[in-house]
Order: sequence, then structure tokens, then C-alpha cells
Amino acid sequence: MRLRPRVDRFPGGVLDGLLVALAAALAYLPLAPRLGFYADDWYLVYAGHTQGIQKFWDIFIIDRPLRALQVGAWYALFGDAALPYSLTAYLWRVLAALALLRIARALWPGRPAVTALMALLFAIYPGFPDMVNALDFQSHLLSLCLALWSIAWSLDALRAASRGRTLRALGLGALSFAAALLYLGLMEYYIGLEALRLGAILVLTLREPGGLRGRLGRGLRRWLPFAAAPAVFLFWRAFLFENQRGATDLSAMVSALAGSPLLRGLWTLVYLLQDLLNTLFFAWAVPAYQTLFRLRLRDFLLALLVGALAALVAWAVLRVTRARAAEGEVVGEDRFAAEALLLGLGAAAAALLPVTLGDRHIQFPLYARFTLTPAVGACVALAALLWRVRGARLRMGLAAVLVFVSVAYHYANAQNAVNQFRDIQTFWWQVAWRAPGIRENTNLVANYAVAPITEDYFVWSPANLIYYPQKKDGSPTPLSLAATVLNGDTARKVLAGAAPEQVDRRGLLLTRDYENLLVLSRPVEGSCVQVMDGRQPEFSSAEAYDIMLVAPYSRIANLVSQGSAPTPPAAIFGPEPEHGWCYSYEKAALARQTGDWAEVARLGDEALANDLRPLDRVEWLPFVQAYAHLGRDERVRALAPVINEQPILSRQVCDAAGAGTGWYAGLDAATRDDLLALFCR
Repeated sequence: MRLRPRVDRFPGGVLDGLLVALAAALAYLPLAPRLGFYADDWYLVYAGHTQGIQKFWDIFIIDRPLRALQVGAWYALFGDAALPYSLTAYLWRVLAALALLRIARALWPGRPAVTALMALLFAIYPGFPDMVNALDFQSHLLSLCLALWSIAWSLDALRAASRGRTLRALGLGALSFAAALLYLGLMEYYIGLEALRLGAILVLTLREPGGLRGRLGRGLRRWLPFAAAPAVFLFWRAFLFENQRGATDLSAMVSALAGSPLLRGLWTLVYLLQDLLNTLFFAWAVPAYQTLFRLRLRDFLLALLVGALAALVAWAVLRVTRARAAEGEVVGEDRFAAEALLLGLGAAAAALLPVTLGDRHIQFPLYARFTLTPAVGACVALAALLWRVRGARLRMGLAAVLVFVSVAYHYANAQNAVNQFRDIQTFWWQVAWRAPGIRENTNLVANYAVAPITEDYFVWSPANLIYYPQKKDGSPTPLSLAATVLNGDTARKVLAGAAPEQVDRRGLLLTRDYENLLVLSRPVEGSCVQVMDGRQPEFSSAEAYDIMLVAPYSRIANLVSQGSAPTPPAAIFGPEPEHGWCYSYEKAALARQTGDWAEVARLGDEALANDLRPLDRVEWLPFVQAYAHLGRDERVRALAPVINEQPILSRQVCDAAGAGTGWYAGLDAATRDDLLALFCR
């Protein structure tokens, strides 16, 4: 028997590979030098920076021990430099797309244009937003790359065997086996991609002469040797490895299904259909809609420009590719469409099944990362659907539109990520200016102006990197500073003075003491970080209501006011920003904490002399208080109209001055009367 498909039939395959690489470069690289660390990157950076790469073993031993070796190797090479992770993430994405191109060419060698489109769409697939999260997602992207090359090598091995090239077939089979074990060791739920391997072998075998039953039998026999790797992995995972994480526990998934097979099975089908629709269709519209229109006008126009450039290149190359061979040379139109659609949809559904059984469902942007593996099949099916459109111009136009939307989205997604990382860097530089130290065992509550905070390590990782970067012994490793994500549940714990709780974050132990808070807030982009003093918190007119709720419980004593300011690691937090208004404000707030009103006034005078002004008017309050304490009524009267334009600020000054508490304690009666006259209107 001789399997006829050849992947090297058309020399223009090099051009298609360059198209994939160029389109992916336009999607992922324009802003790569300005990207940083995000989400789960933060606890990995903290672990590597402070504890060394051996700490990654503690982090990943609970569910994916092979990731410890992989992440440790990259961190040993790149350290805290973010750019190399983005470049290698791009490399894995391109290599994975080239593997898909090889698979598609093996299946449909007479269709260079549509197979190139499959690889192109997959390379820039817009449903997966985590290319910017490059350190943590190295494992995901490398696993996907290995999986697809394992499948490609298995098809090559079968072709070599059919030609009597036994040694070559054995070598390719060994490569396929090794790659399969590696990709499953990195990401066990990617096992659904094995359906693509089986489906591809069946597509080739079903074209041979003979009865259906005989052809199916031959196809399964050809597939069985390549099923050895996932079988070995599943045996190890189910019977030898002790998994300690519920989300990746195979036995828990099986027992949940067995407990109520009918109900659970029906809901699984419903969610599977929903996730399949999200992966196949909505991924091309919803993420772009959610992201593009949040950009500034300049960035929005740049995103459109980059997307248009990618679409133009794709249209030109696909047009050249289509002209290289007559469509339908190997497989008829109807047969090709049926094969590609069934293979693509089946592969996408199978890749989604482990996700669905693990009680995860695709939502944009939440859990959008789970589109990565089903995107392989989805792009095969979508390209086949496009090629059913009558009229070459319309077909190529629709393909160009998809490329335009996807690349524009990725640029917008990267721009949002750049903004978020800059926000985090700015936040912690201002904290470093404000706080020479933070006492150990403090429980931080933070509010970033731009970047969302959905996990506690988004806060405690940068805080510990700055204030407690020393290596610590112990497993789990105790953290000096903890953090709490503010939500309804944690707010109630703060209000109730709940007992301290310990949380083991993958071998990193934090103790949350809800009676030992320090609340830090930067209400809006352009404002300065405010450290809340629970005795008299000062609220911006833009302050989040949940911060206002817990601010009275913030202990300013947790901020050490003496000593030299720490220097955040430049590789992570960038060079020190220019000493503008926020530098003056943070130093003035620090001087106010020590009661040095003369220094606060000096900083205020210097800022005004340099024509520095705050965006957020709450930042005038330390200077108003200093001028009042020093009897500089002219300065207080000059600032009063600015404060009074925002009633929430004038009310705070009025109430505190009237009570003579907090920063207004010690003022003589005449000064307090003047303040009441100015602000209590």
C-alpha cells in the first residue's frame, strides 16, 4: 500500500510559510518590546527572582512536574527580561502553524491556497488573548507546537512505511512518540488533540479502495502504534502520579460524570456546543469588539493600519498560492469539503471535551485561553467553509477580512497589555517613593488604575519583590507580605475582623490577617498612589466604593516611615520615572506621616514653582494641611476654590477640621474657624 499525499509537491510552500511568519509577526511583535508580566507571570517571576529556579519544582509538582523543568530552563536563560519570552512565544506559535500546514498539505496536497489559509488563520487566531502573557503560557504554546509536530511526524512515518523506508519510518515514529509524551507532560488536557491524529489517518485511509469496514480497520491499525504515547501518559497520570490540584484531577472528572451520567452528559453536550460555537464563530468578532473600541483614537487607528497591512499581504500571497495548482487536482470539491469540515469540527469538539469535563467553559475574555487547542480544528473547518463560497474574489475578500480583524485585535490586545503593565510599574514606583518600608505580615489591599486585580499575587508578588526579595527557606515558602483581592466576601471578612487565614499558593505560603491591612489606591490613570490612614482616610472623587468601605481599617503604622526608599528591580519595573507631581506628592505624604509640616510645605512650594499640578485634586490635601499648620493663610485661600469644586473633598476637610482630628489635630481655634469658613459651605 502506498499513501500518495506529499507535502513537498509545491515549491511555493516556502512562500506560504513566510506568509504565516509575517502575519504572526504583525499580530504579535509590534509592541513586544513594551510588554511585561501579567497574571500568573507574577508569582513565577517572584519565585524565580527570590527563591531561584529550584522553586519551580515546588510550584508545579502538584499537577504538571514537567513544567518545572521547562519554566526553569527559560527563566535560567532569560531571567526577568520580558522580551525574550514574547519572542519565544511567537516562535512556538509560528512553528505550530507550520506543523498544521504540513498536516493539511499531507491530507490535501492539491489545494495549496486553502491549506495555507488554514495555517494562516490558526497562526493569528483571535480567540486566544494570552500571547502577551508570555512567561506563563510558554508551556501551553510549546505543548501545542509539540502536539502538532507529533501528528505531522506520524503522517510522515506512515508515508515512509508505505514506500518501504523502514528506518525512516521508525525514526519519525520515535520522534512522534517523544513529542507526544512531552506535550502531554506539559499540558495534560491537550490530549483532545489526539482526535486530530486519528482523524487525519482515517481521512487518508478511507480514500483507498475496498469496503468501508475494511478501510476503517486499516485506519485504526495504523493509528494504534501512535496511541501508545497517550496510553502510557494516561496510565502514569491515573495510577502512578499523585495529583494535588482539583482542576486537573482526572479521577474527579470521571467520578463527577459517573455520579449522574445522564444529567451530566446532557449538560456536557450543551456546553460543548456552546463552546464550539464560541471557538468557531464568535472568537472572530467578540474579542475584537470588546478590545478595539477601548483604545485611544491613535492606538485604534494604528491597530486598523496593522490589520489592513496583514490583510493586504495575506490576500496577495494567497492569490499567488491559488494560482500554483488547479483546485481539485487530488480530491473533488464535495469530498474535500466533507473531509475538512468533519475533521475540523471533530478535532475541535474533541479538544474541547477535557475542558468541558473539567468544568471550564469558554467566555471572552474570561477562560478564552481554552480556545487554543480547539482552534486547530476550528480553523481547518472555517477555511473549508470559506472555500465553499462561490466566487474567488468574494472568497479571498472574506479571508482578508478575517485576517484584518484578527491582527487588529492582537495589536489592540497588546496595547491594552502595555497600558496595564505601565500602570503596575507606575503604581509600585510611587509606593517605593512613599514607603521606605512595609512591616512584615501586613495584608495589602490595592487598587490599580488600569490593570485589573483578580488574584492576590498580582499585588503581593511585586510588593515582596521590592520590599522582601531575600531568599527564604521552607516549603511552602512563607511570604513576608500577603494581599487580599477585594470582593464581597473579603470585604465582609475585613468588616467582621475575621481570623487570619493561611493560603498555600503553589508552594508559596501567605497569611492574610484581616485586622492588619494596608490599603493602597491609585483611583485613575494619572493620579498618584494614596496610602489610606484608617484614622482619617482621604477619598478622591474617583475612588472605588469598595476601597472606601475598607479604608477605615487600613493601619498607617504598617508603613515604615524611616529609612531610605527601596529601588524596585529595573528589569521588572523599568527605570525610575521622572520626578514630577506624584514624586512631590508621595514625599509630602511621607513627611506628613512624620509630622514634618515644613517639609510638606517646601515640597508644595517647589511643585508650584515648577508648575506641577495634580490630576486628582485630593492630592492637594496634604499641602492645605501643611499651610494651615504653618499659618500660611494665603496658600490655603488660594487652594480652597480648587478643593471646593469637588464637594466630596470640601466635605472631608470640613468634617475633619471641625472635629480637629487626624491631620487637623493641634490647629489653633482661629485657624480651624478659617478652615470651616472656607470649606463648610
